[in-house]
Amino acid sequence: MRTELSYYLIRNFQGFRCFIREQYFWFRSTIESYALSGRYDPDGYEEYAQAIYVSELYERFSGIINKEEKDALKYLRYHNPNEDPPNSYDKAILSCYEKWVSVFFKSKNRLMKEIDIKVLGQVMKRVRLDHRLSSTRLAQIIGVDRSTINKYENGQRMPTLVNLLKFCTLFRITIDELISTSLF
Repeated sequence: MRTELSYYLIRNFQGFRCFIREQYFWFRSTIESYALSGRYDPDGYEEYAQAIYVSELYERFSGIINKEEKDALKYLRYHNPNEDPPNSYDKAILSCYEKWVSVFFKSKNRLMKEIDIKVLGQVMKRVRLDHRLSSTRLAQIIGVDRSTINKYENGQRMPTLVNLLKFCTLFRITIDELISTSLF
């Protein structure tokens, strides 16, 4: 199944194993490397937003699995050929797979083309930081309180269309570019 991400998540057991073993770490490293780079890269904002999105789904998935299932995932991810699998490994890994599918494919997540204000806020913050602008200064330019900017960036409040326009004009990006990073 191709999601609205520019990335393939395959809805079968092999796709689950591949995601657990390798792909999740790619998303985590994308977030970390982009945050550390401090570079202005409008093309990278979408990749950054997608990595945040998948990371959030994984956190949701991690929150619904029990200790036995976590041990099974750990074994799947890092197992040493000389180690024996944990007790009830097959049952636990199948249960993990079913929960993974429910979070990544069945739940009403952002694959419905809704704006995720949390991701939008994180991208707005990344744009602001890339331009080395403080939240106080941005608030002055846009004409709002600094607390409003913080609420936007923390995903606690949706920016008004007027404020989005001011933000995008200031940083020379289109509203489409900014909003598309948070549509899933």
